[in-house]
Amino acid sequence: MNFLGLDYGESKIGTAFAPGGILAVGMKILPNDGSFFSRLSQILEESQIDCLVVGIPISMDGSQSNRTKKTRDFIRQLKRHFPTLSVETSDERLSTAEAKRNLKKGKADDAEAARIILQSFLDRKKIKSV
Repeated sequence: MNFLGLDYGESKIGTAFAPGGILAVGMKILPNDGSFFSRLSQILEESQIDCLVVGIPISMDGSQSNRTKKTRDFIRQLKRHFPTLSVETSDERLSTAEAKRNLKKGKADDAEAARIILQSFLDRKKIKSV
């Protein structure tokens, strides 16, 4: 299976690809505008994606925020646009902080955050299957 990770943001969405579901690699940062779903459709087709993994922003105390609600609304849109595609979620707590550390810059890269979200999902999936 091929996986595509998404780090949702109101202005841009980071993407990451895991061919064969083994190792996630950061891809593109797409503008979250009127062209997003057509651009995503092209990526899904070109990369033969079987499953989308979307990071869910949950507070450190486990509560949900306004950002969580917006992300869940985005997931509903994904399911409407791509009804045959599997859509999974992954807790994205601390993914931005880890992305900042990995890139050694003051600002996180959304594609790196998507990679972390996707790799975390894949790693948990492997542990469950052992």
